[in-house]
Formats: sequence, structure tokens, C-alpha cells
Amino acid sequence: MNSDQFTSIVEKTHHIVLAAVRKYLFIEHHSRIDDAVQETYIRAYKSLVTGQLIDATKLNSWLYVIAKNESIRINKKFLRDRDIEKKYSEFLEAEENSTEKLKNDLMLFDEIKNYAEYIPVKYKKTFDLFLEGQNESAIAEKLKIPKGTVKSRLHRAKAIICKILRD
Repeated sequence: MNSDQFTSIVEKTHHIVLAAVRKYLFIEHHSRIDDAVQETYIRAYKSLVTGQLIDATKLNSWLYVIAKNESIRINKKFLRDRDIEKKYSEFLEAEENSTEKLKNDLMLFDEIKNYAEYIPVKYKKTFDLFLEGQNESAIAEKLKIPKGTVKSRLHRAKAIICKILRD
């Protein structure tokens, strides 16, 4: 990937990345919008150079997820007190898609990743890819298993983690 190609990608996708950052970055952190956008493209560039994006048709959604995760990372980094933490939990609970909500919760709270070591290996591989932001179709393709198997493994992995958290 040369600089002209990457410049073209940035020009075509800047509005998508900016929309994700504005949606997920707390208003208190809007002074960091440029930082979030810049970090999104740095992460994307590193991945593109190493060939980690397999399906170029999903570039927009891939960059959106990176921007969203970067915004969440910035929010987490600057959480200072319980009020803001509570506000963030309420924000996540308001998410329409419960799978998306669980993924965000897991990405936000690093300690939950520690519980993944208790998941059986066949579920763990699927769960780890899910935590990296892969969707079910991409996971199925990468692991060469049916999409239904991905769904059931994710469900079982989530159930195991929920049980651990309850206990």
C-alpha cells in the first residue's frame, strides 16, 4: 500500500470514521475527536500494510468498528469518577443490539478478558475473534466452520463468562 492509495481511502471514508467517533465519544471528550480519528487511521494503516483486511468490500464497516473501539478506548482512559462510569454503563445499556452491547462491555472492561482463559479452546478461538471486532461471518470464514456453529460457540462462551461473573 502506497501513500496515494491510503490517502484515497482516507478521503473516501473520513465521514464514516468521523460519524463513529462523534457517536461513541463522550461529549466531555469531543476535544479529542482529531486524536480518535488519527489513531483510527494509524491502526487501519498498520493492518492494511500487513494485509489483515481480507475483504475490501467491508472497508467502511471495518473502519467504523475501529473508530468506535478507539472512541470507547478514549472514554475508558479518561473515566475519572463513578458518575461518568455510571453514565457510560447506561449508554451501553441503551444500545439496541445486545450482541453489540456485550462486545462493547467486554472490550471496555479488560478484566473480563482474563475470564476468557476459562473458556474451552474451541469456544475461546471464536470468542477471541469476536472480541477483536470480527463479525460472525468473518469468524466462520476464518475458522472454516458454519456460521451457525460460530453463533452457538459465541453463545456458550458468553454463558460461561456470565456464570463466572455471577459466581
